[in-house]
Amino acid sequence: MNRIELLFDEIEKILDRMTNKDSRRAMNNHLYGVAQAAALIALRRGENTELATMAGILHDIAYCRSCDIEPYRIFDVTGANHAEKGSIAALEILTELNITTLEETRIICDAIKRHSDKNTVDKPFDEVLKDADVFSHGLHNVTSCNFRGERWDRLCEEFGIDNPRINN
Repeated sequence: MNRIELLFDEIEKILDRMTNKDSRRAMNNHLYGVAQAAALIALRRGENTELATMAGILHDIAYCRSCDIEPYRIFDVTGANHAEKGSIAALEILTELNITTLEETRIICDAIKRHSDKNTVDKPFDEVLKDADVFSHGLHNVTSCNFRGERWDRLCEEFGIDNPRINN
């Protein structure tokens, strides 16, 4: 089994402990959506797709580990420093699984720590995760423009997508 599959197995165990069915489904969709978007964006930009996939699946894992979230409240980014908590949770998971080097763990955890600050441009790998998060939210409901902004506009242009925010 490769290390992404090992990580996905661990994520499934964490998701299974979530007692609220709606929250579990929403988080499952979001984490896997961001992981896939991160792989696609990393591939296009020449970044490490394996590490991007890992960062994507782990980026909001702190929400899942608490297992006490209300349905649909999981995407409330105003919560107390969820990116920092996510970085710590990712470090614990990666350390426990022992599937990444110290440098790979640092790269993943740094990106997770910075993923909520969409107004700041960080290292190229960090930008992959930020953009994957926006991309996943945007594609989740293409008729809603609530989560979109300049970052979404740039992604639509980069991927040649007809931007419903501008073209409606």
